[in-house]
Amino acid sequence: MSERIALAELGTIRTQLSAFMTKLKDAEAAVVKRASGLWQTKLRSEDEIERLLADVESLVNVYENLPNDQEDFLLMRRALRLYQKDYQQLANDLLTWPEFEKLSQQLLQDATSTFGEEEIPWSPEDAIGGFLASITKQRKDASTKWIDALESEATGVASMPASDANRVHERASSPPAILTEPHGKRLKKVVKELESRLEELAVEWLVEKFRVLPEPAKKKFLRLVTEMGRVAD
Repeated sequence: MSERIALAELGTIRTQLSAFMTKLKDAEAAVVKRASGLWQTKLRSEDEIERLLADVESLVNVYENLPNDQEDFLLMRRALRLYQKDYQQLANDLLTWPEFEKLSQQLLQDATSTFGEEEIPWSPEDAIGGFLASITKQRKDASTKWIDALESEATGVASMPASDANRVHERASSPPAILTEPHGKRLKKVVKELESRLEELAVEWLVEKFRVLPEPAKKKFLRLVTEMGRVAD
C-alpha cells in the first residue's frame, strides 16, 4: 500500500480503519451486553413479553451466521411465545377464581414439561408465578372497583323508587367472574337490602319486571293474569 498510496493518504486510511474497527468492537460489545442482559429480565406483563420478543428476534438475526449461538435465541423465542399465550389465557376476566387457579396450575405443568430441562432466562416457575401474582392483583383491583361502584349506586336504597331499585338489583344479580369471596359477602348484603326494598314495592317491582319482558312473554303474562282473574271470580 505504501508503494501505491502517498504517505499522507496512508495515514488517513489507517485512521479510518482504526475508527471502523473501534465501531465494530463497540457494536459487538453492545450485542453481547444485550444478550447477557436477557438473563436478568423478569416476566410480569404482556408488554414485557412483547419487548423481550422483539429484542430476541433481533438477536436471532444478528447471530444468523453463528448457528450454535443462534440456537439459544431460537429457544428463548419459543419460550416467550408460549408464555405470551399463557399470559393471555390467564388474563381472561371471564374466568372464575377456581377456573383461574386451575388454569394456572395446568399452564405451569405444561410449561415445565416443555422447558423444564432447558436453559432459558425464565423458568416456568418464575414466569407463570409472575403472571399469577400480576394478574391476581389486576383481578382483585377490578373486583374492588366493581363492588365499590355497586355499593355507591345502592346508597339510599331504603328510599329508592322501584325502577332504580330494580335496575341496581339486576346489576347486582350478574356479578363479574373476578369478584372475590370477601366482595361476594358485601354483594349479598347489597342484594338483601335491595330485595327488602323491592318487596315493599312489590306491585311497582312487578311492573318494572313486566316492562323489560319481550313481547311474547308480555302477552303470555297478561293471558295468565286474565285467566287467574277469571278463576278468582
